[in-house]
Amino acid sequence: MNGTTPLTNVEVQNLVYTWFQKITAKVDLDELLQMLSKNELEMRFPETTIRNHGDFKRWYEGVTNLYFDQIHDLKMLAVDLDGPQADVSLVVHWQARTWQPPSAYSKWQDAYIHQRWSIKREAGSDKPVIVDYYVGTFDTVPR
Repeated sequence: MNGTTPLTNVEVQNLVYTWFQKITAKVDLDELLQMLSKNELEMRFPETTIRNHGDFKRWYEGVTNLYFDQIHDLKMLAVDLDGPQADVSLVVHWQARTWQPPSAYSKWQDAYIHQRWSIKREAGSDKPVIVDYYVGTFDTVPR
């Protein structure tokens, strides 16, 4: 297996939906790392850029302790297939709470988040993985 088998729309959609299910459920780190490229990873969030699994581990530990009652509701998903690679555009309706001691109340966050991903087949395993993950604009929903 050399990572050149064309991706299918079903494989890409499955990866995207599974990613958000796992992020929402705060699954074990290893389950998410299996969905990320080992060699070509770049994830750009407003607060940081991740370039490897170690960076992702640090980021994931931080956000799993910061956000609770999270919801990731996929509102738009467009997939552009190009052989063993796919470019993905998506919009996620994200909702979460944070709490900073000693505040009396938690803080509610609600936004539509525009993202772009690149997905490729991982050389050696031929499975689809996230290579590039870009978090773009946040359209905040007023309360």
